[in-house]
Amino acid sequence: MFETGLGWTPAQCVFELADGTSRRFDLPLRRVPEQVSHSRLNALRSIYHTTAKPVGVTQLGPGRYWVGMPTFDGRQASAAYEALYPKLAALKQPAWVVLDLRGNGGGDSTWGTRALGALYGTDYSNQLEEAGGQQEYLIADSVTVDLLKRYIAAPEFANSREDMIEVLAKVHAAIKAGSKMALVSGQADGLTADVIPALVVHRTHGPRLAAIIDRNCFSSCMNVLQQIRATGDAVVLGEPTIGYSPFGEITRIDLPSGRGTLLIPSAVFRTAQATREPFLPDYAFPGKMGDDNALTAWVNRILDGLAAH
Repeated sequence: MFETGLGWTPAQCVFELADGTSRRFDLPLRRVPEQVSHSRLNALRSIYHTTAKPVGVTQLGPGRYWVGMPTFDGRQASAAYEALYPKLAALKQPAWVVLDLRGNGGGDSTWGTRALGALYGTDYSNQLEEAGGQQEYLIADSVTVDLLKRYIAAPEFANSREDMIEVLAKVHAAIKAGSKMALVSGQADGLTADVIPALVVHRTHGPRLAAIIDRNCFSSCMNVLQQIRATGDAVVLGEPTIGYSPFGEITRIDLPSGRGTLLIPSAVFRTAQATREPFLPDYAFPGKMGDDNALTAWVNRILDGLAAH
């Protein structure tokens, strides 16, 4: 509901406290009028939500390839990504690779980083992964410990298991030291730093990248977009995202009433990209993002123009 204001938003929430009392909190978003039907809202949502082509690679034209990346959720797409990487590594002298990130709400950014590794080699993709100048802090408490243990055991995060084991050790060390936050990635430069300088690792080999984004490219999708931009000559196409959240590692808590869910972050990020601000495309698509035929033709025209310069 936060991207279009079309969700069913309650005017208030009431918490029943352990001592038997209750507290009411008014919510800033207004209730959708009762006369607006669910079917009408669903019809409107279809206008605003698009999905990338399935995970895979197709040829756009001579030296041009389109790669679908609709999600980074390993539960949905792990087998498809494992099949994708050898295909990317085997591409014959690609000039352009278009990464379709429409509707990608995130998951594990490793799936995107590994695609870049297939195209350029792991040494370069590792540099791109670090190029955003990102810091990640985790709340140092038992709840975060339990969350990380669940991530480590989850098969969809197998690509990141070793990294998360190291992160868990840093959280334990912070708890032991009495710290409220644990710096688990990036270099410490003081908690007052708002923006960390971005590093650009200029591409010296391999294809030039184009990324297609929309309002629903979020979380790990935006992290991978930062890696793509770090090549120095990538081009971003589509429509603006809704804004880069500084929070991650989300714990989901379903309310006892069954009428709502709390999403509570354990992590806060600092990056070169200002948080809560949208990522903007270099070229804005003038049509509907879900019109695959029109979008594909437009992307080819944009790439033709770039190739001519």
